[in-house]
Order: sequence, then C-alpha cells, then structure tokens
Amino acid sequence: MDEEAIRKVLARAAALQEHGLQDSATVPLEQQAAVKEFLDAAEEGGFARGAVVHALHESAPVLPPSVTPGSLVFAPSGDGETYVAKVLAIKDGQVEVRFFNGATARVYCEAVEPFAPLPGQMVLCQRVDDWLEAEILEYDPKKHYIRAKGEWGTSGFDLGQVRKWKPAEKPAGKNLTWLLLAIVFILGFVVSELTGSRH
Repeated sequence: MDEEAIRKVLARAAALQEHGLQDSATVPLEQQAAVKEFLDAAEEGGFARGAVVHALHESAPVLPPSVTPGSLVFAPSGDGETYVAKVLAIKDGQVEVRFFNGATARVYCEAVEPFAPLPGQMVLCQRVDDWLEAEILEYDPKKHYIRAKGEWGTSGFDLGQVRKWKPAEKPAGKNLTWLLLAIVFILGFVVSELTGSRH
C-alpha cells in the first residue's frame, strides 16, 4: 500500500470514526500480518480499529462479498463519472448494473465499490444543473433516497442525483504526516522481515 492509499484509508477512517463507527466484527482482513501491523499503528495514532477496517474494505481492489445481484454500488458511467447503480448480474469478471436514470452498463469488477450510505459519507448531489459536495445525514433504503447537507443547507435526493465524491488534494496535517511516515516505516520493516532480506 503506497503513501497515498494509506492517506485515503486513514482520512476515510477518521470520517467514519467521527460519525460513531468505532467497532467492527473481526474480519479475515485483520488476520493478515501486515494489515494487523497497520491497524495496530493506526490505533496507536488515535484511529478506531473498526473505522480503519471499514475504510480498508472500501478501498480494496477486489470485488467485496457485499457486491451481489441486487446490491447498490458506485459504478463508472460513460461520462467518466461514478454514480450509484444497482447490480443486475455478475459474470465473467464483469458486473452488469442499472443506474437510477435507467441506463445499464457492464463494467469490470474492479471498477465497482459498494455504496454504503453511512452518516458522514461525502457524496456529490445534483442541484439544478450543478453537482455539489454534500454529507449524508440519513438513508431510506425503501425509497432509495438520502438526506444530505451541504453549503446550501439540508435537502433530500433520490439516488439518481448522487455520484461519488472525489476528495480534493489537501496537504496532510503534521500529525497525519508523522503517522503516515511511521506506518510506511512499519510496513517496510514487516515486508523486509517477511521476505527475509536484511540490510
């Protein structure tokens, strides 16, 4: 995992932690030695273990077990953006999805990620002809509807008006920078120990 990937996972873990996700069930991912070291270091840095595990799962490059026919995902569209879609089928390494505007597409499994609308998750919401940053406050799965707040206030949006938020590049604070350096060092040490190479 490179420094940018670590930064993204920890930023997402901080957002999840801020909104109350502290604990998570034990998952196989936690049992991998290098990941365990990463989780321990992040926990020492003040991050809730459950939030970090959840953020790691969100950033995983493989199709998570939660992506099944009928589940909601973020999937890329022909316009280059990533929208909420419903999984119709999974076959031959591809996922067939239907976007909430009615369009369908087949995309590679690596291109989709679960849409887990947790409070505090950042998304882009369509207001008139513009897409604006918003924080999810709540989600109604029966109506496929979120309530979100942004600079304009609080509004409701159906999932056809929601797409994936891409964080702007912002320099990390001093504490996060030191934590990232410590984690990179620990991961480097773990990898060298696992491969048996000595300097």
